[in-house]
Amino acid sequence: MLEEQASNNLRADTSLPSQTKRPPVGNCRSVTCSSSGNQYAKCSVGLHERIISVTMEVQESSTKCVRCRNWGSESSYLWVDGGCRAKFQLCTVDAHDIVCTSLACASDKFQKTQCMINDAQFISTATIEKQLSDAECRKCESYYHDDTSVTVQAGCRARFHVCYKRSMSRII
Repeated sequence: MLEEQASNNLRADTSLPSQTKRPPVGNCRSVTCSSSGNQYAKCSVGLHERIISVTMEVQESSTKCVRCRNWGSESSYLWVDGGCRAKFQLCTVDAHDIVCTSLACASDKFQKTQCMINDAQFISTATIEKQLSDAECRKCESYYHDDTSVTVQAGCRARFHVCYKRSMSRII
């Protein structure tokens, strides 16, 4: 039974993450975040907010801003580094609307595997609780998340701590 449930949550996927823009959900606003002097900088959201999506609207620096290389986000802040300065659309939800769970996901035979959170509307964060593979699991390289799933590749196998906003249509 557990194996059947686990297999229903996994599906192989060899395509790139969807580039389709979805309508913003939550409280969205424009935020400019700047790395002065090529230094790492955090742009925090409110104490009781959690980020559910970030998109770069306008790059304002001469340094090219590249997600995962010199900008990204965690649950409560946007970060920039290496001279990146840009205006971002930042969407948040109340921290009380976020639930967390543990999710095991494995890249068998170094193939890309997508592990779904069935009741997720938007995943806020996915961090490694425990790496289970010899192959290194590195954020943005061998694992990443989109709205409803964690994807692993390049032999990464880990148990992830995943925090997300539940889909309203699936709450009973």
